[in-house]
Amino acid sequence: MTSSIKSIAQKTFQRDCNHPHEIPLSEMKENLLSEEIYYQEDDAYTFWYKITSNISLQINYELKSIDSNDNYEMLVYTYVGNDFCNDLVKKDIRSMKMEEKGVFDIEKNKTLYVSILHINGKGCGHEFFLSNLHLNYAFKAIQNTCVEEIAATIINEESRKDSVKIIKNHIVDELPTPPTKATEEPILENLFKGLVINNDTKQPIDAEITIITSEYNIKNNIFSTKNEGFALELANDNPLIIKIEKLGYKTYTDTIDDFKNSIKIPLNPLRVGEKIVMHKIYFHPNTAVLKANSKNELEKLLSFIKENENYAIEIQGHTNGNRKIKKDKKYSHLGDEWNFSGSAKELSQLRAEKIKSFLEENGANENNLVAKGYGGDKMIVEHPKNMKEAMKNIRVEIIVIEKER
Repeated sequence: MTSSIKSIAQKTFQRDCNHPHEIPLSEMKENLLSEEIYYQEDDAYTFWYKITSNISLQINYELKSIDSNDNYEMLVYTYVGNDFCNDLVKKDIRSMKMEEKGVFDIEKNKTLYVSILHINGKGCGHEFFLSNLHLNYAFKAIQNTCVEEIAATIINEESRKDSVKIIKNHIVDELPTPPTKATEEPILENLFKGLVINNDTKQPIDAEITIITSEYNIKNNIFSTKNEGFALELANDNPLIIKIEKLGYKTYTDTIDDFKNSIKIPLNPLRVGEKIVMHKIYFHPNTAVLKANSKNELEKLLSFIKENENYAIEIQGHTNGNRKIKKDKKYSHLGDEWNFSGSAKELSQLRAEKIKSFLEENGANENNLVAKGYGGDKMIVEHPKNMKEAMKNIRVEIIVIEKER
């Protein structure tokens, strides 16, 4: 079986009938193909595929909208010749309107031209599937201007996958191997106490701690407060691995095998010039309106700022490119901040200022905060070839700068 997973880079030409996305089919061998295609705003109303085959065959097809608010219609033309677009006008080639799901009959040496027409909605893109016993092709065509609209869902999916992967990696590859001790029946007689501190200020701070047993199973997640620290009852005196990941601080990992005395766990905050990349601050597409599920990440940032008052930060807004943004009709009944029109760079500035306002309103020192929108001037992936790469560009970055004295 031949498997090919690839992505198609952004193109400057239109996906019109002169430049269709070509799909050559063959049943000589089994094939698996998944392609992600970016197309331009000019192609929003018609997207073309050209399907050819060196043998006659039947193949199942299915058309789906990426955004549930979009509707598409499929027209299919059977053609023999070398100048389809010209003949389409001059010879009045008839089309067949197809259902969203069905079967194509493809004849040898004849070509199918498939036109995906955008009927209503914003036209953010579609998925097109072709399959039979030997072929399984999947195409995801994403309109470039709609990256933000569908980014959050994919980011959440990737974050969930990555978080599982990270835990496994730490357990298998990165965490130290503590010695084990033979134990009898568990007796809860050991009390492990401690405090987490900022290693610069030496002041206690709040932190979530992951406790991992010597068998590499996550035993517990406990919270250490700046007022009381933490206390954990232990069933035995086997060594434990402690891991702390707190926004704005270097990750702490250590093996503990002495539980008789209370301990202080020092966390090192980021230094001047270092940055935090935050992909979990979400805005409603093409607006400076924060989504409710951004609150948790913003509160983590607020905590870091309050715990490190000797630093100032620059809040940076970044987008996927520097395109022009139009008002979205679905927000027309709402206020001005919902109805933005202008450049992506201007929007990134408004978003940075929105975060700054949130922090100030919740107790951060306004003199320590700077908001700066960079738009697409500092993209992580200059020419994204797929959705995952494009999402890396849509982010908020926090740069630590030294406070003026």
